[in-house]
Amino acid sequence: MSIKNLIMPHVASVISSSKLKRIKRHAHELRRRITGQTHTLDVFIKPDDPYSYLLVQVLDDLLNRFTVDIAIHTVMHLPEEAFPKREMWDMNALKDARWLAELYQLDFPANEPSAKDPTPFLHALLAAETEKQATGTVLTVFRHYWSDSKDPDSPPWKNLPDTTANQIRLQTNERLLEKLGHYYSAMIYYAGEWYRGLDRLDHLESRLITLNASREEKSQIRYNKTRNTLFSASTPRNGVKKSDNRFEEPNHSVKTPGKRVEAPELSPSTGNSLELFFSARSPYSYLGLEQAAHLARTFAVPLTIKPVLPMVMRGMAVPHAKKMYIFSDTKREAETLGIPYGKVADPLGAGVERCYALYEMAQQEGKELAYLLSYARGVNAEGIRSETESGMKIIVKRAGLNWESARPLLLKAGDPDAQWRTWAQKNLDELLELGIWGVPGFRYNDLSVWGQDRLCRIAEAIQANK
Repeated sequence: MSIKNLIMPHVASVISSSKLKRIKRHAHELRRRITGQTHTLDVFIKPDDPYSYLLVQVLDDLLNRFTVDIAIHTVMHLPEEAFPKREMWDMNALKDARWLAELYQLDFPANEPSAKDPTPFLHALLAAETEKQATGTVLTVFRHYWSDSKDPDSPPWKNLPDTTANQIRLQTNERLLEKLGHYYSAMIYYAGEWYRGLDRLDHLESRLITLNASREEKSQIRYNKTRNTLFSASTPRNGVKKSDNRFEEPNHSVKTPGKRVEAPELSPSTGNSLELFFSARSPYSYLGLEQAAHLARTFAVPLTIKPVLPMVMRGMAVPHAKKMYIFSDTKREAETLGIPYGKVADPLGAGVERCYALYEMAQQEGKELAYLLSYARGVNAEGIRSETESGMKIIVKRAGLNWESARPLLLKAGDPDAQWRTWAQKNLDELLELGIWGVPGFRYNDLSVWGQDRLCRIAEAIQANK
């Protein structure tokens, strides 16, 4: 094992620690006060992005409720490598945005909007950035773009020229997005941290309330409906008390990595089973696994787990900015859910192969959930190197599996014709047929969703079926 592999879990633990985050936030706030700056939200939007349309609809609400300024930055050219299976991404974004709009009572076309050239709308947004209160104009532009009509009432920007100033502004905005460390639109950057669309606004609200930047006498979090609908008792946004921690179990402590991981035996898959498409390397899959296990326990629903290869092992590129955002965002979400995360030992390559090489053995003993929980907790929260024999021994034994039986199977884990590669590819093909390109993916009856953020929809469907 290389020195890098040995130290990286400890480095990851430090850079994701709550203490370091508090220090960084304090430094940003101190700098703001010394320089006399306002709380400024840098908002990156794209005219043809459905999530951007939802985000601009709530900007005035943020201005009314918090003592903040908003700086609009319109972008258009985003890195293609950040969007594998782009057609699937775009289709899912439309469906998902329509659901979010209904949840928050926002405007969004009931059907796919008529195709429009985004260029004049882009120019209008760039021109609006110079306005003192740009949010109203920005929203008007977006409403025209996302109108169901092919030819809405002729807006004043219909024939707006493509000025040099606009081109310079666009390039400046896109360079700023890259410099600050992101790759996507519908993003808010505030004092060193990113907040994506409506799904992460509750984190921003909480932070501004903590900084006494709220205009309201009794400050409340508004943009947390995807959390509040997951379970009847939602996790408090201002921190997870130990008694409120839905995932706090005696076997979940990262202080005792050798302790037995208990999990309910999975019922045989039936018509009403919950399916989870899972990657051993994906941190969001780890959060999804913990929550899916909780759903299975709570509602006595059979859980079927279908592992797939990580994107990188399928030949797809993952930009550095995307990896870093996922790491920091997973830590933030894990803290909200009360799930340990941060001491990450990246299992890419041999670690993933060894994980999947033992999955069938765990299935045969009815311990696949215990095994994957043991593995996911090990590589995401405990710094266990799964490419090593000592690491896999801990993972296997605390899942209740026999190490002597498992050990020979690991010798062939990396073989090109290893049996697990066949079913992993079959699982991936099934996931793609659902119109989902990445993990975690979930299916319950005829409902399929992408991402652990949408488990609330699965939970509602399960409850409705009871």
